[in-house]
Formats: sequence, C-alpha cells, structure tokens
Amino acid sequence: MIGRWSLRGAIPEGLPVLNELRSLPDLVGRKKVGPHEFNTGLLIGSWRRLVLSAPHLEPGTKAYTFYVLEHLYRMLRNSSKWGDPRAKLLAGEAWEQAQPTVLASLNLPAESGGHLTARAAPLDGTY
Repeated sequence: MIGRWSLRGAIPEGLPVLNELRSLPDLVGRKKVGPHEFNTGLLIGSWRRLVLSAPHLEPGTKAYTFYVLEHLYRMLRNSSKWGDPRAKLLAGEAWEQAQPTVLASLNLPAESGGHLTARAAPLDGTY
C-alpha cells in the first residue's frame, strides 16, 4: 500500500513506477543517496542526465523524486493505456439493467452460446 494506494490493481507496466513511489520517503531528506538506490532503468532522455549528474547529492534525489511523480502523472493521465480495461465494464446490477438495451442496439441474442459458436467456426478454420 502506498499511502492509500494499493499495488493490487496495478498492471505490470505500472508496478516499477509505483514501487519507486513507495521508496521515495526513504530517499528524500538524506544527504547521501547512491545511484544504486534509484531505479535507473526508469530514467529516459534528459532525466537520466539530471538525476545521475550528482547522484550523491540532494539535487539528484530531488530530481529523481520529481521524475517519479511526473512519470506517475503521465501514467494516470493516459490511464486508458496503463489501466485495466476490464475496470470499465459494467457488472452486476448495472449490467443487468443495461443488457437488454445493449443487446438490442447491437442486434445480439440474449443467449450467447449459439452466436459465439457460429463466430468461432470460421476463426478456427482460418487459424
């Protein structure tokens, strides 16, 4: 848990940034932080130079902190890329209420078994 944030719902691509976010409190405020304490694999472009130019000084830690927070911000802003697409699906009572309208608008039968079997046969043949 990162404050109130859980790593449970994160997709694999987001875990390194969330892990670094969790490690920031241990780094901030220390006078000496070695480059081995940063996940340098996350650093891209000019960030690499900014963070690693003074790895044993506080400015390197501040630059790294800012980079991790900025990277997290970009990930959240592009949450459709980083998020779990299943999280946007209707479920339970919401799906039960919307199902007739959705099926009618897509011209799909309420029983999906026959429909899926009919669609699977050509795919299997092509494969």
